[in-house]
Amino acid sequence: MKRKFTFLSSVSLIGPIAVALATPAWASSDDTVTGSNVAETQTAPDVTSGESADETGASASSLQEIIVTAQRREENLQRAAIAISVVTGGDLARQGISQPNQLQAVVPSLQTRTGGSYSNFFIRGVGATVTNGYTDPAVAFNYDGIYISRPSALNGYFYDVQRVEVLKGPQGTLYGRNATGGAVNVLSNLPKLGELSGSLTGEVGNYDLVHVDGHINVPIGNNSALRLSSNWINRSGYYRDGTGDEVSRAARLQFLTEPTEDLKIRLSTDYYHQGGNGQGSTISTVINPVTSNGVVTGYSYDPTNLAPNTGIRSRETQAILGTRFLLPTRVFNPAEPDYNTLDNTFWGVNAQVDWRTPIGTLTVLPAYRRSKLNIRETDGGNPTRINELSKQTSLELRLASDSDGPLKYLAGLYYLKEDIDARYIFNFRNVSPYQDLKTGVKSYAAFGRLTYELSDSFRLTGGLRYTNDKRYMDGDGLVLVAICTEPGTAPCANGVAVPIFENLSDLGISQPYAPTPIPGTSTVLLPKLNSVNGKSSESAVTWRVGAEWDIGPRSLLYASYETGFRSGGFFFTADDPTFKPEKIGALTIGSKNRFFDNRLQLNVELFYWKYRDQQVSHISTDSTGGSVFITENVGRSTNKGFEVETRFLPFKNTLLSADVQYLDAKFNEFTYNAPNSGSPPVNGCASSLASNSVTYLIDCSGGAPLRAPKWSMNFGIEQTIALMNGADLVANLSTHYQTSSLVGTEFIAAEMQKSYWMSNASITYKSSEGNWSLTAFLNNIENTYVSNSIRLNSSNKILSTSYMPPRTYGLRATVSF
Repeated sequence: MKRKFTFLSSVSLIGPIAVALATPAWASSDDTVTGSNVAETQTAPDVTSGESADETGASASSLQEIIVTAQRREENLQRAAIAISVVTGGDLARQGISQPNQLQAVVPSLQTRTGGSYSNFFIRGVGATVTNGYTDPAVAFNYDGIYISRPSALNGYFYDVQRVEVLKGPQGTLYGRNATGGAVNVLSNLPKLGELSGSLTGEVGNYDLVHVDGHINVPIGNNSALRLSSNWINRSGYYRDGTGDEVSRAARLQFLTEPTEDLKIRLSTDYYHQGGNGQGSTISTVINPVTSNGVVTGYSYDPTNLAPNTGIRSRETQAILGTRFLLPTRVFNPAEPDYNTLDNTFWGVNAQVDWRTPIGTLTVLPAYRRSKLNIRETDGGNPTRINELSKQTSLELRLASDSDGPLKYLAGLYYLKEDIDARYIFNFRNVSPYQDLKTGVKSYAAFGRLTYELSDSFRLTGGLRYTNDKRYMDGDGLVLVAICTEPGTAPCANGVAVPIFENLSDLGISQPYAPTPIPGTSTVLLPKLNSVNGKSSESAVTWRVGAEWDIGPRSLLYASYETGFRSGGFFFTADDPTFKPEKIGALTIGSKNRFFDNRLQLNVELFYWKYRDQQVSHISTDSTGGSVFITENVGRSTNKGFEVETRFLPFKNTLLSADVQYLDAKFNEFTYNAPNSGSPPVNGCASSLASNSVTYLIDCSGGAPLRAPKWSMNFGIEQTIALMNGADLVANLSTHYQTSSLVGTEFIAAEMQKSYWMSNASITYKSSEGNWSLTAFLNNIENTYVSNSIRLNSSNKILSTSYMPPRTYGLRATVSF
């Protein structure tokens, strides 16, 4: 069995150092790899994860090569002139990663946020806090080459995985819309021809964890194969009230055939069900008014001092909620029900056809996906129901030239049709909206990329993409509006609403909605209906230019500028219900290097991003006085910094790795309006009452974006000990550090995640035959509670925090054949 020294992550120093060192004198004298791809060779299975077919061509005394397809053709990771991090399937298994939000522990440039079933990625401060079906993500998520349009459908892919590619910066030409921050590609292990093989992994741990996954690969004749993979997880909740658990079932079936040397066809179908009590949270802060002469002038932010794992449904939490007024109805928050459940189902079918022709390889990627959400949750006193059905059909056609010759080209067409039927009910005990909608988009794109070798060592690249989105939305949004019984006084001067329903019993809500008197005032609350029935069409041209220079046998210097955009859309309001696309341009200068006979890897990247027309979702007020949840384009920002990544094999059985990123991100211009509810808004930015006295102007210019820590870094060591019986003992230790960053949209100190360290360790015994292993693991050794999301309940003025997993430990056994 060929021993493997894969380990997640990388290292970093300072950009100019790599350029200074990247000279032929530092490279191996017999290494003649230049701009062409490194020839792919097979590696033995990694019994901790099934296999890792993307790692190639390494001996026990040199770093392995990794093959990626991030630029829509196979190439050596070290020859890819893009900013990219790769996590192998073995790394995912070793770190216990089964959900998207756990990736931030292994990729320093990536931050994640999860709310219910929704997962959102942020790369270097660019992302979206998307929690509904009518706004789009800012980081594209792709599964086996298929774009997954909904952030609610990103779970259920992290098993039997070959690798995860994280592309940093806009990917407007090859990936298109909604990749302003970058892209995350999950690539599964493919069927293998002529091979009967399989693996089974069982894992037990604290929090009653039982995790079983495995695969079987079956040959069919000489040119076809089937691969069946499955994943089964049961785990109790991280919170004392039972929330934060995981109950999931997943399966994937693939069929691969190569009827001729020039034709390859892969068919795939997958299924995932997500159950359990859903994401948990704990009330971390209560917000109390500060008054002067009876007028609210600000707020105090008082920690509850509850243990992070208390949970929203605990008795301690209920005691706090019972003391909080619900505004503006001014009644006490009632006790919370036993309300959290998930019943979400996802499935899809896709195919890939690769046909080698005289003019290049034609790739066809058809896919259909369907997701159905049924979520009941309570977060911070907000009972919520989400029912969402999403259907997605896509087709991509690509023609890529062969690698030979000075000119390489890639051209393609893309089509996406998405339809969503959703019903959202937020905080129905008080004033938040009920929404019933149908929305969707048809997106068309044409794209191309050319690379020309001016010499054996210097290449120029250009890319262009045209995208047209045709979007529609038809729906109703119900909100409550304060109406005075004395006409002519605010807010009656802005118009009088009329009742829509006497109650919402048809939705399972028994509390009458209208009219609701506000005690001690002459004001009542009546429901108001905002209806949207509109269509829009928007087009965008995105482009890329780049240069690549082989300054040594294993040293690459590259530079590029690429643009990207994120689609616009609709929201519920009595005014203009549309928002426009956001745009970004990114300059990247990087160097990738291997030294000392392929034992030291040093990669450096400098980046400078300009981001404009950013889409921000928040509570505001429309012209009728209604409080609405809007998305608008609010400003510009600059994100710049560097990342240094290194891997070093000082001895035959010792691998060191490090990855350090520095990020300087700030808003150049960021202003928006928030409603005047009789007191200043809860916000850490500068605010002033507008001349109409109905809204406050919020100015966050000069501040830092969400989830943009100044420093983030990973360090790791892997030590292999060869035992006398031929077996191996492999010890892994990794740690992640990042400085403080904001994780809440109000930009207040109480929403700041402090700097932290989080470390993982494991020790694995691998049999001499290489067909079984036993691993003991300990994750989050420090038992650090890291904020995954912090949400404000504007009605009862509390902050609830959801946390990343605490300390976990257990045993993992794998057998393979």
